[in-house]
Amino acid sequence: MENYHELLNKAKKEIDSSDHLLFVTYNIVKDSKFVFSVTNQLIDAVKYAIEALLEFERKSKLIEPYPKQFNFMVDTFKKKVSERREFETSTLVFLNKLVLMEQTIDSSSLNFRRGETYVLADEEFGTQAIELQTIKSYFSDAKSFVEKVGEIIEQD
Repeated sequence: MENYHELLNKAKKEIDSSDHLLFVTYNIVKDSKFVFSVTNQLIDAVKYAIEALLEFERKSKLIEPYPKQFNFMVDTFKKKVSERREFETSTLVFLNKLVLMEQTIDSSSLNFRRGETYVLADEEFGTQAIELQTIKSYFSDAKSFVEKVGEIIEQD
């Protein structure tokens, strides 16, 4: 099994796990830390999928080596892969949102829930709010992205 197959399998496992946590367990728990851990799982799933695709492209000698940080992988994907593999512009927007979300979660020192809104605050008390519906849409986009990457890898 190739490295990109392993990465794709990890991405699918993260999607399956976040599916259950977001749509089943969340209804019981409703905790902000739980929601952000699910969001991190979605980010990890997309990271694995994008790395799998970039490794696949690299093995096919279509791209050169790339840095393994998420924002650099997204940038490499946008510049070298997305157009050739016919990804929609909305996918690029979604990936940029995930990069920003990861940075926000990493820099936040406080998070709490207000109804269906989850608020992140950093050390300077800058805040960012995210709706549960937005996280669910991220799940849908992440699942579609992982599926498309799987189709690309499986067809060759």
